[in-house]
Amino acid sequence: MNSLYGTSKDIGENNIYAIFKLIYKNQPITRKELANTSSYSAATISNHVNHLIEMGFVTESKKGSSTGGRKPVNLEIISEKGYMLTINIEVDQVNIKLFNIKYEIVEEIIIEELYKNDVSRSLIKIFQEIKRILNHNPRFKEKLLGTGISVPGLINKESGKLVFAPNLTWENAPILDEFKAEFPDTPLFLENEAKASAIAEKTFAYPEIENMVFISVNQGIGCGIIFNGKLIRGATGNCGEYGHLKVTENGRRCHCGRQGCWETEASELFIYNKFNQEIREEKKYSQEEIYNLIAENHPLAVEISNLAADGLGKGVANVINSLNPELIVIGGGIIRIKEHISERFKQVVSRQALDLLWNSTEIAFSDLGKESANLGMAWIVREHGIISQLKL
Repeated sequence: MNSLYGTSKDIGENNIYAIFKLIYKNQPITRKELANTSSYSAATISNHVNHLIEMGFVTESKKGSSTGGRKPVNLEIISEKGYMLTINIEVDQVNIKLFNIKYEIVEEIIIEELYKNDVSRSLIKIFQEIKRILNHNPRFKEKLLGTGISVPGLINKESGKLVFAPNLTWENAPILDEFKAEFPDTPLFLENEAKASAIAEKTFAYPEIENMVFISVNQGIGCGIIFNGKLIRGATGNCGEYGHLKVTENGRRCHCGRQGCWETEASELFIYNKFNQEIREEKKYSQEEIYNLIAENHPLAVEISNLAADGLGKGVANVINSLNPELIVIGGGIIRIKEHISERFKQVVSRQALDLLWNSTEIAFSDLGKESANLGMAWIVREHGIISQLKL
């Protein structure tokens, strides 16, 4: 039977996955509780739960309390049923995490040195660490649902290339082809880091928010935009490059080749470069050291953090004026100094954003922190991986 929404088989498979997600969200939960908290009938719940048990996704245990008669049977997700491998390639490090299907981190490796001018050498190092994780336990490889890679730059979804990552100095890097050659039997997913983070914030932190923008402030600035509950990609899949929106006429030179981009006034790279230029010492202070100096109220460090707060405020005002979101979430390395910049940058936003729009926008700093991009990729992999297995 066909329908406007697909075949009855398609609808059935979507319903099974919806019930799987309800069990995940509310576990431990009984069949009766599932029926009471959803629009599905008791018969549909029973049939689909039985299918999930047969497929090995769900287990049942008689641990509930009873007022008499049989104890209710609780349902829970079997965490070892599948795994999601995620790789977040940052400018100065790579964060590799293996999640089980409960989104629990099973293995983690951080590569603290990346070869910015040598894509192949960097990928070889990443592949070595991935194999180390997968070889640690046979079931990791056997039950791998897929691999998700997030990158800080423009991507071509069709070719699987990282087209341009100015802060990483990678251009037209065939990321997916390299991964396919190394892991030919693994489903692969490539996404921009800010978009992956936006998915994570929406899914795990703000599930009720339908219109939000995630702003990733690291060495560069990127945005992930959620409207009507869905990620907005744009014509080429690269919607959200607000970091290269011009905020200052004849401003600083950006890595993209232009002048006055938002990230030249508000990114971690701006803080790093400005401090080391102004301090006039032979020593180059690291980002970590500068953040520590800001925490210690070092006059120059605080002055530059104030400039970054002003720059951040100008860009956020532009985002609010153009997109009118319910919520803006600030993430990335900049959250290390959120207590020092929050009040000042919000004052700038309040002056430059339209009152009606500013008054309807909430601003928050990410609680997911450095985990957001990996979590977003884990969600993408799990969605595709589990749906592909739940066949009627």
